Amino acid sequence: HAVRTDERILEFEASQKSIDTIAASLEEEKRKYRQTFLMQAFDWNGIELSIHELAELMGAQSVTDTAASLPLLQSFKSKLNRHRELLIKLELKLQTAINQQRDTDLIDLIQRAIPYFCKSLKEEWIQPINEYLQEQSLKSKSKGYVKKMISIAKVWELKIAELENLDYEGIRFYSGASFIDTNTILNEPIKTIEKLPKGATFKETLYQFLAGKSIAEISKERNLAPGTVEGHLVKLVASKDLDIHLFLTDEQIQLIAETARRADIDKVTPIVELLNGTFSFYQVKMALQFVSEKREHI
Repeated sequence: HAVRTDERILEFEASQKSIDTIAASLEEEKRKYRQTFLMQAFDWNGIELSIHELAELMGAQSVTDTAASLPLLQSFKSKLNRHRELLIKLELKLQTAINQQRDTDLIDLIQRAIPYFCKSLKEEWIQPINEYLQEQSLKSKSKGYVKKMISIAKVWELKIAELENLDYEGIRFYSGASFIDTNTILNEPIKTIEKLPKGATFKETLYQFLAGKSIAEISKERNLAPGTVEGHLVKLVASKDLDIHLFLTDEQIQLIAETARRADIDKVTPIVELLNGTFSFYQVKMALQFVSEKREHI
């Protein structure tokens, strides 16, 4: 009985329980992160947005051959719905495999999903749009229209590239031949496309971010300063095209807002310094903007 009630033994047992609790918590966070990370690769938001953009462009363009464009657009919408249904099933299977720690099943699911969706994007999306744009490019008044279409549809190839290069904890899920066909009209470099109209440059950033590109990758590919890309993301969050929780958790937003309140400042730079550089300038700007907007609606 004396041993059981020894204060040092009790302290040790308490500390051990604390360690076990922390370990369990870390394992849970790791599980959640793995699920989020892997499912982000199969996020079709960028592709869905591209279909809406194509519909708007086809509807507004007077040179569009409706006999060819409308059936093509309808086929894309149908394929998008089919992909959505399959992705819901895939997410449930991935979640089950992660929760039950069945790593072999998890790897197998992703290794089968990648070539399926990449092949579908290539054969059912890119090849038909390539044929359509090849025909449209022969018309003298359609060059600007074709270039805008290429800019929008490029997101499909970006998604293929993201899936083909997906890796997690040293595991490369796909090692086969690339599904990207370098001979399609979509591979006309973005930089050769005519200057984007006002507002379109933000959409291009949106497409690439939703396709899984990092700020550094978008910056390099579009020949923009990283700060410019970050500014686009801040505005895309403000316009509700992107969810702020892609960049910050509720707790992080609250921490930034509380720091600003206590210091009685609303300038980004001093808040970044007060938080010892934990957050970047654009994240702080997003948080302040988000909190300010919430207050206005109270």
